[in-house]
Amino acid sequence: MRIGNLVILPWSRKNFLPRVVTIALILAWTVGGYFLHQENKRLKEQARVWREQRASREYQQSRAERQRRAAAYERRQLEEQAVRGSVQNAIDGVKK
Repeated sequence: MRIGNLVILPWSRKNFLPRVVTIALILAWTVGGYFLHQENKRLKEQARVWREQRASREYQQSRAERQRRAAAYERRQLEEQAVRGSVQNAIDGVKK
């Protein structure tokens, strides 16, 4: 390769050390990029699982809350029916 008046022979012995350093840097950059990519995939998967677990917990909590409210409503309805029934029975008892 020629840069101006300077001629660089890429495979000469005096260029051995810069060539090894360059290849090592390129290799380190490639391997580092691969590991960063793998870590990114792992973190995205972990975030997805966390979101799914949170959504599942929220669904279960809302479902339990709906069941609790439905049970309280039924209990209230039964109490009102019991109160109405006892009042009707007391009135019927007085009328007789």
